[in-house]
Amino acid sequence: MGFFSPGVIIGAASTFVGQVEEEREYNRDLAEEHRRERQKNQALTDRLRAKRKSDDAKLSQIATSLLGQYGGDRADEVKQALGSEGLAAFGAEYESYVKTSQNQRLTPNPRGFVQKLIAQSSTEDGVVNPYRTEQIAKADTTDSLEQTQESFVDRFKESLTGGGKVRESSAALAQSEAALAEAQQPRVAESVVGSVSPKLSRGEIRNLTKAIGEKFGRKFSDIELAEQTTKALSKAVVDTMEASKAKEPEVERQKVVAKVILNNSDLLTVEDQDVALQAINILANQVKGESLPANIIAEIRRDGLTKVVEKYAEEAPAKKPTAPKPQIKAEPSAVAGALTAKQFNERFPDEDARKNALKKYTRQPAPGGKNEYIYVPG
Repeated sequence: MGFFSPGVIIGAASTFVGQVEEEREYNRDLAEEHRRERQKNQALTDRLRAKRKSDDAKLSQIATSLLGQYGGDRADEVKQALGSEGLAAFGAEYESYVKTSQNQRLTPNPRGFVQKLIAQSSTEDGVVNPYRTEQIAKADTTDSLEQTQESFVDRFKESLTGGGKVRESSAALAQSEAALAEAQQPRVAESVVGSVSPKLSRGEIRNLTKAIGEKFGRKFSDIELAEQTTKALSKAVVDTMEASKAKEPEVERQKVVAKVILNNSDLLTVEDQDVALQAINILANQVKGESLPANIIAEIRRDGLTKVVEKYAEEAPAKKPTAPKPQIKAEPSAVAGALTAKQFNERFPDEDARKNALKKYTRQPAPGGKNEYIYVPG
């Protein structure tokens, strides 16, 4: 059996030490590079998370404001169910909806949007958050070396060269990259509410005002329609309705409903304009005195005119055909010029006059009897 000479052994040891030192320096530089990259990632991640937090706060504020204006009695209940994440998601979807509506040249309908959210949130078990919080997949930061059997030599060499620190710095860098990727992801506007009927445009409101005006006798020229504001047109219609009182009580009740529709025209949707004139007739049956009950006006503002019309159309009494009045055939007097007892007393109010009249009239039973008398001249 041969033996290595001392020189060979010393040379090999020297070479090994040199390799270890070289690899240790490389690993030290690599770990430092990882640390710097990790710091950059962390700083950028912190900024992105701060921006996301600020953006979410603004979106939550938008959602809270919408629920406060159009949520009615359900607003607080829905707000609590949504929570901070749900409110931000709702605000994000509403912003997306507004942009889409504007791109399509449609007028956004915030009331309808909120009412549809409430419907989507309502279940048999109560109000729930319909939005799902999407989780971004985390990067697998488990070092593959930990998943395999390492030899004693590898572990020993790693302890000498600083490879363990590189492995730790590499895993930490991977985690920071995963966190950065998550922070860079924009909030996706999840579609829960979807589409709603858009509000009437300015031109559509003017056309509806014109139609209501014509129903009550106020016609507009093309110049008036082109030059006057919507508010001025609405006032002109109301002034016309108030200028004279209709003989039929039904028409006066219709005027009350028409005024409510005109006063809330900014809340009407494209769907509502198709039933507006019908609503005037149907809701007239709900008018009390000279006003429409406050609860019905609140329903119009909250649920929309179309739903209110559908609700009260079932309650509207069917218009019964009026039977022709039977023609009463007047019974001819027994003698032309005869006066009834009432007519006689009215023509001759005092006793002296009646005594003198009896010289010219004869009192006799009226035709048909019934203890009535007439006064016949002669």
